[in-house]
Amino acid sequence: MSPTHATADLVPAGLPFELRPAAWPVLRARRPLLGVLALVMVPVVAVDVLVAPAPVAIGVVVVAVALMAAIVGAVLYLNTRGGPFLAADGLGMWLYLKDRGGAVWLPWETVDRVYLHRLGWETAVCVRPASGGPLTASVALTHVRPAEILGSLDRLAAGRCRVG
Repeated sequence: MSPTHATADLVPAGLPFELRPAAWPVLRARRPLLGVLALVMVPVVAVDVLVAPAPVAIGVVVVAVALMAAIVGAVLYLNTRGGPFLAADGLGMWLYLKDRGGAVWLPWETVDRVYLHRLGWETAVCVRPASGGPLTASVALTHVRPAEILGSLDRLAAGRCRVG
């Protein structure tokens, strides 16, 4: 497939195991942002409905609902576009690294260990290459349980590195 530690702009799609952002976890993770937005919009709409004439109040409510829908849509789009952030097959794994703005290919033979690590309130898949520090990918925005992630990666690694 690719040479050791090859890089690309994105993790290629279509491998047997992929971690992608999913809509519900994205919304759940962005609750504080959406909650603050709701706390600002609800009083504005309530005051308008109580004070303004009926046609104007209805228009403000329609605009407020459309604005909320547009913001939720934008949050979903910005967090779920771009394909998988981790993908693996029997040869190795691709990992998208935000801090480097691209993806890196790691053949299983170059990986020392794959494990889960808590970073604050987020869980991340950590990949420790045989030479170098760990690389991480947050799993907070996926719908896949951590045990399933490790199980799938363990099967694909087939004993060539420690998983867990």
